[in-house]
Amino acid sequence: MDVLTQFAEEIVHPFEGAGLDLFARRFRCATSAIAYVQHIFSGAGVSNPEAEEIARIKLANLDTGFLGPAYSEASIVVEYDSDHFELLDPQRLKRYIDPALHRVAKASSKQSR
Repeated sequence: MDVLTQFAEEIVHPFEGAGLDLFARRFRCATSAIAYVQHIFSGAGVSNPEAEEIARIKLANLDTGFLGPAYSEASIVVEYDSDHFELLDPQRLKRYIDPALHRVAKASSKQSR
């Protein structure tokens, strides 16, 4: 169990106390380099602080637009009927990957003109 705890701490540590500004900066950086960025989070569970934080991010973006012009409602999605591991289900992912590939292909064809 100690190994898993250490691993989780190493993943989380760079984000501790980083706040909304770091998330927004990284989102804008990613969308400036990649044609389509989408975050998919699990919303399963009775108490879900992650879903509450995502709602706060979306609301703050409505007020200020801090996520940049590439943001859309599809950029940050919560799957309320799945846990973290169910997000790996190929059929569930296909619902997100197919539209993403379509958008990337469309953006690529615009750039090649």
